[in-house]
Amino acid sequence: MDTQLINNSELHLENVEWNKKLKMWRQEISSLQDKLSEIVNTSTEKEFLIELAELENNCIIHKEKINRLQDRIKTEDLGYLRNIEEHHEIASETDIELHNQIKERFDTEFDMFAELKKHFDTFFTKYNIN
Repeated sequence: MDTQLINNSELHLENVEWNKKLKMWRQEISSLQDKLSEIVNTSTEKEFLIELAELENNCIIHKEKINRLQDRIKTEDLGYLRNIEEHHEIASETDIELHNQIKERFDTEFDMFAELKKHFDTFFTKYNIN
């Protein structure tokens, strides 16, 4: 079986990219929350308010997941940087496994974030909100 050697610097660069995307997602969620704050008083319809509250709660949950994922990436990345400083260029199998676990979490969060945006689009369309 072929094993591909992966450098700690490659893993570090991927972490940097993930953090950029997570920061962008958090900012986008904040913008969506701002929009919800703007429209909360535009209707007293029960269904509207329930859906709005669900969206707000989902935003809070996603932001928390993003924060935890960023913390995990930061912790992992410190190990890569330490390895690079100590001239250990090739990542260990354990580091690669941990990195792949985080990648799975990142991919899952990406899918959930895309789903959240769809829910917002549906809500905005349903209630004719620009």
